[in-house]
Amino acid sequence: MTTSLSAESFDKITGRLRLAMAGFSKRYRGETGRRQPVHTVYGGAHLFKSDTAVRLGQLAVRSFDTFAPDAASFAAALDLPENMADTIYARVGEKLSREAVEDFRIDFEDGYGTRPDAEEDRHVVVAAGEVAKGMADGTLSPFIGIRIKTFSDELMSRSIRTLDLFFDDANRQNGRRAAG
Repeated sequence: MTTSLSAESFDKITGRLRLAMAGFSKRYRGETGRRQPVHTVYGGAHLFKSDTAVRLGQLAVRSFDTFAPDAASFAAALDLPENMADTIYARVGEKLSREAVEDFRIDFEDGYGTRPDAEEDRHVVVAAGEVAKGMADGTLSPFIGIRIKTFSDELMSRSIRTLDLFFDDANRQNGRRAAG
């Protein structure tokens, strides 16, 4: 298959890309061996509460119990080998009951949409307060963060404002420096 790029254009593009990737690789040397979540949940910022991960976990357990009441039905639904069904079923059940949501992103982008600045500002402050409450109550997922709009020319100011408001308010409410 041929492409619309000439060899010269391709080399120019990939040369710049390789240079950028080399810089990235120098700064981020690969896997650290530290725990990484296997799944991230994105939820609209306007809906986020300090116990969102807990409530989602309860829904996950209820769904698991309803739609996979035993190892055989679980294995059949996922086409698992029969000799592994009991082990996998037990591990999934244990994981869901202990920590169904590993990573939650408070979404100010796609799951949130475009809103007037004053409305987004209010939601940012409320979300930061909910994070502070969740930290105090121990109800947050082990990994949590926010997802902001793009840094395009059109949305850059809004994105920076969201970050600034969130971390400023989170720092103030937590009485210490939040991870940023």
